[in-house]
Amino acid sequence: MKVFLVITIMIQIYKVDSYSISEIQSLAIQIWPVVYKTILENHQMEYMLQLIYSEEALKKQMLNNQDFYLIKYRNTSIGFMSLEHNYNKEATTKLHKLYLLPELQKKGFGRFLIEKAKELTLDNNNNTILLNVNRFNNAKYFYEKLGFIVVLEEKIEIGNGYIMDDFQMKLYI
Repeated sequence: MKVFLVITIMIQIYKVDSYSISEIQSLAIQIWPVVYKTILENHQMEYMLQLIYSEEALKKQMLNNQDFYLIKYRNTSIGFMSLEHNYNKEATTKLHKLYLLPELQKKGFGRFLIEKAKELTLDNNNNTILLNVNRFNNAKYFYEKLGFIVVLEEKIEIGNGYIMDDFQMKLYI
């Protein structure tokens, strides 16, 4: 119990705005090449990083109801997530992004982010969390351990001839 308390005191999860875009970009640039190195070709990864994490793209996401959260451990940013409540005008929160520095994965930080997402989902009178995960991303197993279930397989065209080959997963809370 004491160890858990000490760790939770060292972890901060807080909502950020456009002033934190460069921090989100920096984390994405560190995380994506490791996470997607066996899943995406380099040119697709570069295209998607620009498409999703350019300053303009992140500002647009923030203006379109995505709330971004940084997670800090010992005052150092180690990851981020973004949520959209009332997704498609339903009682659903869409978890658009959840990323942690590779060296800090499998240490409980992702679980902290999911717990925060659940809390925020309920605070917004939503009862479901929805997410997409690449079919070949091992994060699928992390989500399944936390109670998410695969509800759909989908291929999403993202331009330049690229597709996202995803599982859509849900967690009912």
